[in-house]
Amino acid sequence: MSEQTAITKNARWRDVIEAYTRGEDVKTIGTRLGYKAGGVYYILRRTGIPRRSTVERALRPNRVVIPPDPAICAYLAGLLDGEGSIKAYSHGARATIANTNADVLIWIARNTGVPTLYKRKMRAALGYPRQVKPIYIWEVRRVFELRTFLNAVLPYLIIKRADAEKVLSYCNRKIGGALA
Repeated sequence: MSEQTAITKNARWRDVIEAYTRGEDVKTIGTRLGYKAGGVYYILRRTGIPRRSTVERALRPNRVVIPPDPAICAYLAGLLDGEGSIKAYSHGARATIANTNADVLIWIARNTGVPTLYKRKMRAALGYPRQVKPIYIWEVRRVFELRTFLNAVLPYLIIKRADAEKVLSYCNRKIGGALA
């Protein structure tokens, strides 16, 4: 290994370590610095930095930034009521909004601070043409983010209000257990 390569490698590893000790998410660090999550964990393991505990990961800062404008919260609630789903499972909970227009979900990601977008190609089924539009899905799963998001849109929900209250009680139980 040349000296220049070693210096570059040390600088990149130092950036990973500094970001991790600041509390940044492993996935975010990897995306920003060009590593996969496994590569970030490899660097942490090689430098002797312990992984965060489950409680530390659960209590890391919240990404959700709810807009102060009630009209935006009402719009988000309408999208969630019409094209979304709110589910609680034994192992977690989530809220998703699906749409074939990616611009709508990009707008949601920018206004909520949760950048989790997926693209799913639909398969041709009985009665559907061969070329089916891809579906874009925005999703929030982290308990703190989910609680913040649902608390903001709950006053405006109509159809999925009961589901949102059920998931909120799940989130509060999980957060209460993590803080105890």
